[in-house]
Parts: sequence; structure tokens; C-alpha cells
Amino acid sequence: MTSPMKSNLDLDEVKHVKERCRREVAEGRIWPEILADLEEEGYFPPDLRLVVNDMDVWEEQARVLKADGWPYDDVVTYLADILATGQNIAWALLMAGVRPADMLRVVLPVVIGTEYQASVIHLALNYKQKAEDTDECHRVVAWWLGA
Repeated sequence: MTSPMKSNLDLDEVKHVKERCRREVAEGRIWPEILADLEEEGYFPPDLRLVVNDMDVWEEQARVLKADGWPYDDVVTYLADILATGQNIAWALLMAGVRPADMLRVVLPVVIGTEYQASVIHLALNYKQKAEDTDECHRVVAWWLGA
């Protein structure tokens, strides 16, 4: 049976969740399992998302998975499984060294029509890059949005 949802974690709860996550990762557990257990115990996903974000989990996981040769589509799915929003995923991929146009190719189809569409496009177009890379980003956006 699922416990009542715990929302608005206080500082002690945040500290406890972070320490538990670090311990469980060190023991070899994977993030989707850890977060599923915490949700089952009644922790509210938006609160867990804030903790995971504060721990830079998405960026770190994107770097590891990219280095391990995971296809970008699978990285996107994995990050979504660990509570990342479309904007979180876009940023994590950029921080992992994925080119902005390539990030758009895998994230934009997931966020079209959502509240994250504009921010994902904004991240790609304003990320440090050469003019030809910005032009490629414009072409990707135009293709997906039919512009």
C-alpha cells in the first residue's frame, strides 16, 4: 500500500533523501529503482525532482550514458524515467557534450506541444556554438514545426 504523499520537504527531509540516494547509488542501485521506491513510500515526484536536480543527477547520468555509447533516444527515455522534464533533458544532453542540433533532434519530438517546447528551442539556439551550428538548429526546428 502506498503511503500518503509527502509534499514540500523540509531541509532535514531533503538531506535524508540525498544521503539515502547517494548511499543506494554507491551500493549499485540504479536511479529509476531508487526513485520508484521513494515514490512508493509517499514522496511527491515534484519534490524528488528538485532533490535530483540539486544533486546534478541528470547531467551526470547523461555524461555516463553518452560515454557508454547509449543512443541519444535511450538517454532521453532514461532521463525521463528519473523525473527529468524536457528542459532538464535538453540541458543535461548539452552538458554531456551533445551538439545543440542533435539535442533538438531527440528532445524536440518529445516536447512539441508541451510547456517545454519553447525553452528547449531557446536552450539550443542560445547555447554557445558557431553560426553554422545555429543555422542547423534553425533547420531542425523548422523541420519539426513545419515552419
